[in-house]
Amino acid sequence: LDRPSTPPGVSSPDFPDGDAGWPATTGEVRTQGTFTLASGGEKDVVTYEYWMDSRPDPVKVDAPSPGADADVKLTPNWAGPQNLYVRSIDRAGNRSDTRTYLFYANSLSEPDKPGDINGSGNADLWGIDGKGILHRWRDQGDGTLKDDPKRASNTTWNNAQVTHRGDWNGDGDGYLDTSRDPVLIGDTGADHVTLAAPGDFTGDGRVDLLVRGESSGGNLYVYHGGRPDGIGIGNPEHRTRIGWNWGTDTVPLFTAAPDADNNGKLDLWATTAGSGRLRFFANHTADGPEKVTAVSEAFAGYRSLG
Repeated sequence: LDRPSTPPGVSSPDFPDGDAGWPATTGEVRTQGTFTLASGGEKDVVTYEYWMDSRPDPVKVDAPSPGADADVKLTPNWAGPQNLYVRSIDRAGNRSDTRTYLFYANSLSEPDKPGDINGSGNADLWGIDGKGILHRWRDQGDGTLKDDPKRASNTTWNNAQVTHRGDWNGDGDGYLDTSRDPVLIGDTGADHVTLAAPGDFTGDGRVDLLVRGESSGGNLYVYHGGRPDGIGIGNPEHRTRIGWNWGTDTVPLFTAAPDADNNGKLDLWATTAGSGRLRFFANHTADGPEKVTAVSEAFAGYRSLG
């Protein structure tokens, strides 16, 4: 079979080759970069085919002339190591071996705000509906929401719960670390409650915890941050009541945005018993919310918010 005998070359001024390790200078996640695909000296190459770990479907780009380089614009979706895979194709449609180009993307120099799942600058909402479908609801900057038309996952989430997390230990990461041992944050009254993460409600530099009593007439409390590693955050001696009559019979589901309208104050989203209405509780303090508005009627049967 007469096909390109040399895999294509790949280079990028924005995301340099990472075979020798993480480069001292490289681009940030969600930042577009230029990648040059070269024929590797093969004169009959007319097309390049490429794909990434995050985009597994191959994409084709034509060479400007036989054997010439082609530039493509790509944006990495996550920080850290990732691969770009490239093959060249000659006039007869024969493909070369695959070239794997390892590169690294730095984390964002300015981290996303808590709750922001798409880099828009607004806190967003995850939700699992009655069929177990995971939805991404995009905040519009004022507490109103739009359901992303693209399905968030092909997996059924029937037995799952979702939540946003803040930075528990000050390392800059907002994800749940499943590789470490759990930390006991409290040892009393943790059954029949709902938890939510409001961020730093008190302004003392440590994340706090929302706790809702699920029984009829249950109250909503903010538990003030304990130690930097989270220990002690569940101590009922350090809590403030911020809501009354928040049991599941009146508020089936709720979550902290924590700041959906970008004014630095705590906001909550909550469903309504007996309907599909989602309410937005804006600017919540120890005296309650400044205002409550209906932002959607599409939440009937939802199983989880986060």
